[in-house]
Amino acid sequence: MEKIFLNYHTFIFGSFINCNDGSFILLPELNYNAADNLEVILGSVVPCGKKGSEFNGTWEVNGEKIEVLKPSIYVQAKLSF
Repeated sequence: MEKIFLNYHTFIFGSFINCNDGSFILLPELNYNAADNLEVILGSVVPCGKKGSEFNGTWEVNGEKIEVLKPSIYVQAKLSF
């Protein structure tokens, strides 16, 4: 889903959903067109799910728990030329 507002901002929202266990990942993103060739992006990755689900953020491998996906926020600058 994408929504453009104020001519310079774009809000994008995406998600991954596992219908078998009800877990999901939210992927909101806010883009700002600072100039004709410069875009600044603020986004987030939010995994949601109960223990043992696909998107709860941890996997068990050989009896050890590994954190593969943590909630995170990122900033990205994209220069086009």
